Order: sequence, then C-alpha cells, then structure tokens
Amino acid sequence: MVAVSVAGMLAAAATLVLIWTATADTPLPERINESIRLGSTLLLLGVAFLVAWRAGDHPPNVSIALAVAFIFGNDAFLTLLEKLRVNAAITAAVFVLTFILGAGFYIRASQLFPRTLTPADITSSSTIWGRISPLRVVLIFFLRAPAVWVFVTGATLLAVFAGNPHFGEAIRLVIVLIGLVYFYVTYRARRL
Repeated sequence: MVAVSVAGMLAAAATLVLIWTATADTPLPERINESIRLGSTLLLLGVAFLVAWRAGDHPPNVSIALAVAFIFGNDAFLTLLEKLRVNAAITAAVFVLTFILGAGFYIRASQLFPRTLTPADITSSSTIWGRISPLRVVLIFFLRAPAVWVFVTGATLLAVFAGNPHFGEAIRLVIVLIGLVYFYVTYRARRL
C-alpha cells in the first residue's frame, strides 16, 4: 500500500515536471489545469501514504488507503503515460488494472470502514436497503470479497469491450453508488 501511494506520487510529480518542460506547445491554461489536477492528486496520494504509514495495521484503514491510492494513482499513471506517449494498448491496460483495483478497494472500504459491516447490520437496517428483500439479499451477497472483485472486474471489462463511453460512465456511477449505500448503512447502524 505504501508502495502504491509512493509510485502514484512519483508519477504525479514526474508528470508535473513533464507538463512544464516537455509540452511547451500546450496552451498555458491547459498546463495550469493539468498542474492543479495533478497537484490535488499528489496531495491525496500523500494522505494515502500517511494512512498506510501510521495506521497500516488496521484493515479498515488499509482498505481506505488502497482505494485512495489506486483511484488517484489511476489518474497520475495515465497522465504520465500520455505525456510520455506510451503505446495506447499499454496505457489502456494500466487504466483497466488501476480502475479495477481502485473500484474494488473502494467498495471493500465502504464495507470495512470504520467497522466491518455484517449481514445482520443490513438486515436490521431501517433503510430501504434493509426493508426490501431483493435489495437486502444483493447487499448481503456483495459483502463477500470475491463477489465484489468478480463484479468490478466483469463490469469494467464489459464497459471496455462495449466501447461505449456512456456505458463506462454508467458502470462508474453504479460502483460509486454501491459504495455510498454501504457507507450509509454503516452510518445509520452506528447512529441507531
């Protein structure tokens, strides 16, 4: 986890250097926007590094740090590969791999942080997800790590092979919403 965040920080820093040295033909506003985006990426990867370094022995913290590291590392790695004009197939493979890892760790983090959700938490939840049986069954099924990884990998590959950017964004939205539901169930379970 520390290695992932450090690699992402190095990629972001190298890309920042490339933006200002190797892309002189890029308009100044575009270089400023890319620099701001990568600067925020660098800061968030620094947060992931600190979480890993200071609290890396606690699984919920590890899951959050890995999610942040891969989600923002994805952006840093892709921008660096783009600036270096690396083969499109390699760039696509890096994107798919880091997206799957970021999405999977995000959903797992939503199930583990700040405490591990259990089927009983979902069943006893006063939310719509706890009251409607099909939703409850699906949420309980996806509490299993292998189910999350198969879903994220399958959905990502389906989006890649479909070649439709709208479908890809819909998959991204579904992944974000799944995580939000788990975070919300955890929040409600702690409040009640």
